[in-house]
Amino acid sequence: MGYIELKNVTYTYPLAKEPSIKNITISLEKGKFYAIVGANGSGKTTLCNIIRGFIPGFFQGEMEGEVILEGKSLQQYTMGELAPKIGYVFQNPFNQITGARDNVYEEIAYGLEI
Repeated sequence: MGYIELKNVTYTYPLAKEPSIKNITISLEKGKFYAIVGANGSGKTTLCNIIRGFIPGFFQGEMEGEVILEGKSLQQYTMGELAPKIGYVFQNPFNQITGARDNVYEEIAYGLEI
């Protein structure tokens, strides 16, 4: 069993005619780094938002399938519980800079902490 598992996950954005991702089944192990690569519009960000719990919680739309983290359905976690368990680095590093730190070194460290 993986740390994060997706089982037959399909997601369609509101007002979209076709799913952004369809029938995704993957198992990700704890302690490994994974990269999601593909062409623009191929569903990379959508997949990351599903793993992070932003879909269907924050972004509306229709999701089918199951996402499991540490043997529990992702829907059983709050966003506060998910944040320390799943790291995410933005595609564009400038989007990650928050302005919440006092200097560049602390900003960089903040991104690594996430």
